[in-house]
Amino acid sequence: MLTLPHFQFIYALMGAERILFSVDYPYQTLDGVKTFIDSLPVNKAEKEAIAFRNAERLLGITA
Repeated sequence: MLTLPHFQFIYALMGAERILFSVDYPYQTLDGVKTFIDSLPVNKAEKEAIAFRNAERLLGITA
C-alpha cells in the first residue's frame, strides 16, 4: 500500500477489517507509514483496525 489509489482499490475490494499494517523495512520507515495511515480517507476506527486491531484479532494478541 504505497499510494492512495492502491489503498482505495484494496479498501473497496476487501474493507478495512481485512487490511493489515505492514512496512517494507528497511525501504520504508515507520514514520512514513504512520503519516500515510493518518492521511487515509477513513474514520478513526478503521485507521485503528488497519494499524493494529486487525492484527490483534488475527493473532489473538491481548493486552
